[in-house]
Amino acid sequence: MQGDKTTNLLYTTLRKRYGTTSPLANGYRSRAYFLRERAILHGLIDPSVSKVVDVGCGSGLMLRPLVDPERLVFGLDYNADACEAALANGLPVIRGDAFILPFANSSIDLITNCQFFNQQKIEGVRAFVNEVARVLKPGGRVIAIWRNGEAAIHRLAHSCLSGLDGMRGLPVFPQYVHRLDDVRGYLHNAGLEVERTEVSLPILGWRSRNTTGFVARTIGASCIVVAKKP
Repeated sequence: MQGDKTTNLLYTTLRKRYGTTSPLANGYRSRAYFLRERAILHGLIDPSVSKVVDVGCGSGLMLRPLVDPERLVFGLDYNADACEAALANGLPVIRGDAFILPFANSSIDLITNCQFFNQQKIEGVRAFVNEVARVLKPGGRVIAIWRNGEAAIHRLAHSCLSGLDGMRGLPVFPQYVHRLDDVRGYLHNAGLEVERTEVSLPILGWRSRNTTGFVARTIGASCIVVAKKP
């Protein structure tokens, strides 16, 4: 496995600090924010899909409520501690590489991915998207959520919180900016059709399909995209 060894070590530090059941171990700043974002993700998932994988699943908390004997719901993560935590939390999981997904061509109905893009350079996001396009079934979808590095509220929060993390001796994560239009281009180049784009401030329950207006550029802290394989 190739993986992202630098980010892998950062998440290992967080998981040792916060344990297996806290979303803070997966990079979230508050449980409330995580729960709101999870609700957004679940609302975008077609309940009829039979094979769902959360790539970069961390402790498994994002998809754990969807585990059902009637369908296959599981996670994939490069971090060995994350895989142990996901299993402990009740999410079936395999250890694997987001850049070389260990799945056959056209074998997955739905891929979810949350808070992954911000720790990856352009090359990493493109590699992931290309793998998603390979393993999705025709008609399958990918749902990705990541932090909107251009939103004023995110820039302010990241600056303040990173400073506090440094003073407290916590790891400071990279925050690469990936614009929605850029990600749309990566998906298009991989042969996927973008069906939906949004920005959101989950903690307030606010979402907007207008991703370029003043309000969106100010408080649209999270980016959301849904794409389909023709």
